[in-house]
Amino acid sequence: MKLNLELNTLRSIMRDFYAVTKVRSSIYDGNYQKILSYPDEHTPICSIMHGRADTLAHCKYSNLRAFKQCEKEKGTIVYTCHLGLSEVVAPLWDNNIIIGYIMFGQLTCSPPPGNLLENIREKCNQYNLQIDNLEEIISQISYRNNEELHSLARLMEACTYYIMHHEIVRLNRNGFILKLDEYIEKHLTEKITVPELCEEFLTSRTKLYETFSDTLNMSLGRYIKLKRIERAKFLLAETNDPLSVIAAETGLGEYNYFCSVFKKETGITANQYRINSRSETL
Repeated sequence: MKLNLELNTLRSIMRDFYAVTKVRSSIYDGNYQKILSYPDEHTPICSIMHGRADTLAHCKYSNLRAFKQCEKEKGTIVYTCHLGLSEVVAPLWDNNIIIGYIMFGQLTCSPPPGNLLENIREKCNQYNLQIDNLEEIISQISYRNNEELHSLARLMEACTYYIMHHEIVRLNRNGFILKLDEYIEKHLTEKITVPELCEEFLTSRTKLYETFSDTLNMSLGRYIKLKRIERAKFLLAETNDPLSVIAAETGLGEYNYFCSVFKKETGITANQYRINSRSETL
């Protein structure tokens, strides 16, 4: 997945977030690769974990699980890393595609002294890791109660909306993808097939699949489905068309299939989406 990034603006936003919260944040792309962190340095305990290949693997696995959960829930999540520290991940979207993530964390929600020291000491023993000044290092971990943690999460969500609205992080849609978008928009009511696309754009099936995999990190079929869902959202919010009509106008088949696909992709029913969109404009 290729992104266009305004790195200086991103760093400025993350610096402001840190100035207010004193919490480190990181941005990852849709392939779970880190783009930027602020501050650059990890917290002391995380620096130690990242200093060894075996413990770093545990950190990466914790991150991967968080990204996958974020994808599944299609929203901001609070989770616990392998050391028992609290972290938050929020998705970055380009239309209906998750193109990246913002993460912050290495916090504890257990008031000091709590059980954090013993829990991390036990983990270090499991990892055969000896840290002489462990108690001092643990004392540097920031404590936030649950209410403060969720307030931080909402603040970070606001940052993601700002980033998306101003397209500070966005998909790098090449000329081919832009033309393909136009074609899909014009033919949403129809069944769109790979042979038709290959004929329209004078390309091979292999090249078509490679372009989607490299540029958007998803299959062609899923991309078309998301385009249909995007159109359905617009029609639900902006028109009073019955669901059966919207199903036909988006190429999502008959009423029951449309309702099933819409709920699976968005997490709510089409009727509930319409109600929510109307209430937001009041």
